[in-house]
Amino acid sequence: MAKQRGSSRNVRDILVRALAGASMLACGGCSEPGGPGEPGGGGSGRGALPSVAGAATLEMADLSVDQPARFTLMAAGATTAPQAPASDFDAMTWVSDSGGLMGAVIDGAPKCDEALVVAGSGSTRTVPTDYPTIQTAIDAAAAGDIVFVEPGVYHESLHMRSNVSLVGAGADKTVIDGAGPGVSLIDYTSAKNVVVRGFTLSGVGLSAIPCDLFLCSGDHFAAAIFGDGHNVGTDPCADTTILVTQNVIRDSGIGMMAYFHARSVVRNNVFIGNQYAFVANHMQDHALLLNNVFIDNQQLAIGSQAAYLDVVGNIVAGSATGVTHEFVQMGRIACNGFVAIANVGERVPIGEQGNLMLERAFVDPANGDFRPTPELTAALATCLAGQLNVPASSSPEPGVFGGTLGRWSPGVVAGASF
Repeated sequence: MAKQRGSSRNVRDILVRALAGASMLACGGCSEPGGPGEPGGGGSGRGALPSVAGAATLEMADLSVDQPARFTLMAAGATTAPQAPASDFDAMTWVSDSGGLMGAVIDGAPKCDEALVVAGSGSTRTVPTDYPTIQTAIDAAAAGDIVFVEPGVYHESLHMRSNVSLVGAGADKTVIDGAGPGVSLIDYTSAKNVVVRGFTLSGVGLSAIPCDLFLCSGDHFAAAIFGDGHNVGTDPCADTTILVTQNVIRDSGIGMMAYFHARSVVRNNVFIGNQYAFVANHMQDHALLLNNVFIDNQQLAIGSQAAYLDVVGNIVAGSATGVTHEFVQMGRIACNGFVAIANVGERVPIGEQGNLMLERAFVDPANGDFRPTPELTAALATCLAGQLNVPASSSPEPGVFGGTLGRWSPGVVAGASF
């Protein structure tokens, strides 16, 4: 058992029904990803799914301690969802015909009787047109609102609020840069139903790593994205949940840290040039890493400490260590490609469950083309289709352009070599 601060709960004893989703909030009717998007439907009571205007497909992912993650595609107008036996964490996304995410719900408090809030169902608050800073827009946002950040470089340390979606104009257009100090850029501590999408996040300095990542508790650290879930259990509606999608997270000491029940769904992102890319610290809860690319994260690409962490469909290249686990908890590691990794990780079953060592992974990463090579796609697509239990129309492809959230462009990401 990992040591922890405060009281703990055993995920096997408490059923966590987190309705988690992604709010890409696509620009209605246009091909350019990154617009503030169309609002989805309003919240609804528990037991029924909200409706989301403009969506064509509802994707639902069930994560459980004792069974593989299961993905189900449904009609967007469905009002009830199939229940997975003993499901601990359900991730749901509403997607348009063009691949834009139109709505999201992230709810990990099963005993809470509050109405569900659809991320993106409220007003759009634009920075800097309507608000001078990102934080002032977040502070002014109501439940379901979108804080849309126009192109530019911003130097802020942000504290998220529950039910707020933070959406950039695209990772190649909107940058939040820490400029070196060890201060987190986006902190989702004690906030639920948070979405972060469409940014480059960079520059959280190495001073953010004061001691061993797995000996010290997470509150010793800073990261480009950081969450502390110690509010879990304080009241029936308290929770800490986030979906991180379509971002470039780079050149920091720690790219993302999820600490103690800070649940996360991390999909279709590029992690590049960090010392440590993703770390689940004293987690004792669920997280999902799906369709990400990890490149040249020097020390460690993925670190899991007491986390039920599913690692599926990712491409990991150029790190000293690919995936490391501490303590007995772990999720599924399947359908991942590894390139130029000195130590893949003792619990990574290379040659099993679709995990492969490769000589080359991407078509042309130096020019921003992170499509997997045809050989890698062919090798892993069948694995993903079977493991995720989704039809071929959902694009069961590894890496940042796979799956229902794969229609985006990170732009040119300098420094990519694989």
